[in-house]
Amino acid sequence: APGGSFVYATGSVEGALTTFSRDSADGGLTYLGRLLDNGTQGFLTIDGLGGARGLVVSPDGLNIYVAGESEDKIAVFTRNLATGQPTFIEAVTEGDVQSSGTVDGLDGAQDVALSPDGQHLYVVSPVDDSVTVLQRNASLSGTLSFREVEKDGAGGVDGIDGASGVRVSPDGKHVYVTGRDDNGIAVFRRETDSGSLDFGKLTFLQSLLDGGLGGTFLAGASGVEISPDGAFVYVAAATDDAVSVFGRNTTESSPDFGKLTFLSERHEGEASGLGGAATGLDGAWQTLVSPDGQHLYVASAVSDATVVFQRNPATGSLKFIGVHRDEAISACVQPTTCIVHSLDGAGASRGCGRCK
Repeated sequence: APGGSFVYATGSVEGALTTFSRDSADGGLTYLGRLLDNGTQGFLTIDGLGGARGLVVSPDGLNIYVAGESEDKIAVFTRNLATGQPTFIEAVTEGDVQSSGTVDGLDGAQDVALSPDGQHLYVVSPVDDSVTVLQRNASLSGTLSFREVEKDGAGGVDGIDGASGVRVSPDGKHVYVTGRDDNGIAVFRRETDSGSLDFGKLTFLQSLLDGGLGGTFLAGASGVEISPDGAFVYVAAATDDAVSVFGRNTTESSPDFGKLTFLSERHEGEASGLGGAATGLDGAWQTLVSPDGQHLYVASAVSDATVVFQRNPATGSLKFIGVHRDEAISACVQPTTCIVHSLDGAGASRGCGRCK
């Protein structure tokens, strides 16, 4: 969460949203409690956490949004800034009839992203092959209103078959969506004029596919991440066991503003590379760039590992630093050595923990 004092995690099997406090000195976590799907909170029954997957906290810290994959819903929570505790508000469901239209594109909702201005939530569905735009009503406890849905194969949209990951650029002007079944990534322009009737809506710009302009390591494209300066985009590919680096055009006056160009990749089993051959990328699923932009972390579901790369901020290239595997001995500050636990099937979440 903003401020760094609290961490939130989803549990897809239990249908849970769990809250931790975070020690700013060493990053250690303290369990504070959990909310369960169909549990009660006050007079309300919690809904929308079935198969809980993607999670995002609003930039102002006031709301938490969770994608309930098995329920085709987005669960909305307000957040106590002092205690970190979430309170259930509503669940937006596939097929809901709202004044703004019928909610579409939440079937098997998997990942979510908020625009930097906190005005719109973007949700991807591998079942609907889509990205859905929901308007966030900050003055109404963060409730959501349906705006539109973009689907693979409709209106020229390509690259989001099996839509699995979504991110909004730091400048809020573009949205990037990975398509696991299309083995690619799609680029959309986002309308940022708050006075426009199309505020928040998307316009398809580009798709990069495996074997074409997207390089040859995009098979099973899943996680997507953008560098803090907005200049580079990283895509994890679970089938190719790789992470690809793309340059993002950041020149607003250019007709190619926001579009991507393939630059390089790191993959499991490579012969060599910066820092040596990368390992631990088998089933690469999710990526995360550190806030200072110095490192990229990749969670790999088959390797049961977290891989660490050092980023070159100027070129976006990746230097292999090391890998932490489930049940393996890794270096720790205290104690000197330790066994890493709970990385089996790593990849369905974004975040960090400390070994014990």
